[in-house]
Amino acid sequence: MSNNYQKGCARAAAGGKAAADCHILVVDDDRALRFLARKAFESEGFTVSEAGSGDEALATLAVMSIDCVLLDACMPGLSGFETAERIRTNTRLINVPIVMATGLDDEASIERAFIVGANDYVTKPINWQVLKKRMHSLIKQADVQARSGTANAEIDFILERGANTALILDGEGVIQSIDRYKPLPSSLDELLSLDACLFDCLPAESRPGALDAWRMGRRAESKGTFVMARPQGDRTFAAEVSFFKRESGDTLCLIRDFTDSYIAEQKIYTLANFDKVTGQVTSTLFVEQTAAALERDLVQKCETCICRIAVENYSALYDQLDRQGMQTVAKSIVQRIDMAFAEGCDWGLENQLQHPLIGRLSDHEFVVLLSAVKDPQLIESKVQTLAQGLLEPFTVNGYKVAVRTKVGFSGSAEGGHDAQTLIESARFACLEEPGNERGGLVRSFSPKVRERVAHRTQIEQLLRRDLERDRLHMHYQPKVSAQDLKLVGMEALIRWDNQEHGAISPAQFIPLAERVGLIEPLSEFVIDAVLNQSAEWINAGEVAVPVAINLPGSLLTRHGIVDALLQAISKRGLMPAQLEIEVTEGVMVERGSLAIAHLRQMREMGIRIAIDDFGTGYSSLSYLRDLPVDTLKIDRSFVSNLHQDNTALAIARAIVSVGHDIGLQVVAEGVENALQLARLREIGCDVIQGYYTGRPVSAEGFFDALNSTDVLGSAADIRACG
Repeated sequence: MSNNYQKGCARAAAGGKAAADCHILVVDDDRALRFLARKAFESEGFTVSEAGSGDEALATLAVMSIDCVLLDACMPGLSGFETAERIRTNTRLINVPIVMATGLDDEASIERAFIVGANDYVTKPINWQVLKKRMHSLIKQADVQARSGTANAEIDFILERGANTALILDGEGVIQSIDRYKPLPSSLDELLSLDACLFDCLPAESRPGALDAWRMGRRAESKGTFVMARPQGDRTFAAEVSFFKRESGDTLCLIRDFTDSYIAEQKIYTLANFDKVTGQVTSTLFVEQTAAALERDLVQKCETCICRIAVENYSALYDQLDRQGMQTVAKSIVQRIDMAFAEGCDWGLENQLQHPLIGRLSDHEFVVLLSAVKDPQLIESKVQTLAQGLLEPFTVNGYKVAVRTKVGFSGSAEGGHDAQTLIESARFACLEEPGNERGGLVRSFSPKVRERVAHRTQIEQLLRRDLERDRLHMHYQPKVSAQDLKLVGMEALIRWDNQEHGAISPAQFIPLAERVGLIEPLSEFVIDAVLNQSAEWINAGEVAVPVAINLPGSLLTRHGIVDALLQAISKRGLMPAQLEIEVTEGVMVERGSLAIAHLRQMREMGIRIAIDDFGTGYSSLSYLRDLPVDTLKIDRSFVSNLHQDNTALAIARAIVSVGHDIGLQVVAEGVENALQLARLREIGCDVIQGYYTGRPVSAEGFFDALNSTDVLGSAADIRACG
């Protein structure tokens, strides 16, 4: 922070400034006024920054070089008058013109504006043409003053505002005289003595900053300043030390109490760079530390590594735990990170950071910087331990909570020698699919990972675009009776023929839609397309059979879904029995969930409910009776081996038997040949679906394909099944 402070001190100019080189800070809590000011000043060629409060203005002035300030007098919090007064306590900002904007057109307010340090004032509404001319004039005057080479005004100001001590130094920095105006803390005052070199008197950590400021102050038309902090009892005392070269050739050194401003700057620095919940560094400082580590490690021929942790179910947890609960989760995650890296590893070289740096990039993302790494594989094993530890439930308000996290890892050897690139590589690793080539719980970065993630990102963007433009379409696959092969229903299956990549498999884009929040709009598209097509078929006199659609649990938990679905059915003149909803076993696990309640309402109104891919998930045959279900669909993994695997046949037989015992229809998916059909008939399966009895086809060709001689296999095969 002191480096930033020194960079802004004593701006020397070589001539009058052009507007393009001038930077104006507009401070007003009214966003509309800031917008108008920006447009007016930018049209004149000025560079413009904005602040919405006095505190924000002070923070901006602490890190930016500003040539003029337009300051609103009346703001909530720190008023414009108070802000101007604080600006003028900073010696670096003494000559920065301040124009006070006020709606208070009274002598007392105007007088107060000048007392606190304003150079001019304007009343609202502002005449921007006039104000732009004033700004040019004020900035020119300040520039002339800065180039005048006289430090007397600043010296007088410092003395008036409370310089504690003035020193005269010779050309070698030796103290020639000491004038004490106000007492300094003894810890600092005792360091100063006549005929001693000032830099020998100062603590070792303060000497580099003092020498830089001394060299700047020894130049003509310049001033050098640094800030020195010293412990004083149970608090910190800070002194601002300024150097001015005098006409006689020696140097005036002014020391003033800077404690209040220093503490305020420290608070601003802390707020800007440290997370207030966990105390860990935020993104800006983390990037700076990573850059420094990369530079050191490159010289030492070591590797720099980044571990990135993302909470996958943050939104769901927030709904469950609220803000305070999520703060507890964040603290707990940091504790587990800290514990995972605390023991059993030689982290770095001598005089290097011995413990990893933990950062919090956002509410749901954490990062760990591992510098001076000699053995990346050892570090990866530690990251694996961390990932394993994050699987354990977290305790929040006495309850166990499952926090799903993704852990990504990148090292500078593959992830890049630039800080932003290395951190971004860890993000790419987090986005990688589980089970990458290195295995384990941790997703590790490699150049192939970047390519895969970039490809998925492109596919996501194209899916969003094509979904908005109705470029997806539906195919329909027949369901037929196992005994007589008559059409009893069909399943609607979404298809995507993309202009750039051609046909993209649902196995690729549906999981992607679930991850990126597109599954609900995708499902809504399916509902509308299927209901429209059903109505069209009925109006054309085609056979009216139930059409099944797959709906995700996220849509089924949405309030109002039942009414919306029934209204959509009624709007098209359809009956609820003409629609079947297929859900996965996972949706059925929580029997008291909102999804189950909605499914029960749908079933009571006549919509059929089916459990898709039954036998591969969580469902238990014992409690099927309690669920709102009409149909079980035997997963294709059992059907494919029926004719050669007795275990698969036994499982299918059990599903059919129990399903029938509790009054459910049983459908077999993935039937591809006559032998599978024969076995399913033997065990009493009700309905068949698969390539053998009909491939998915477009709506336009569905009934034509169904009536063709190729749909149900050869006549000989069918007779063989009879």
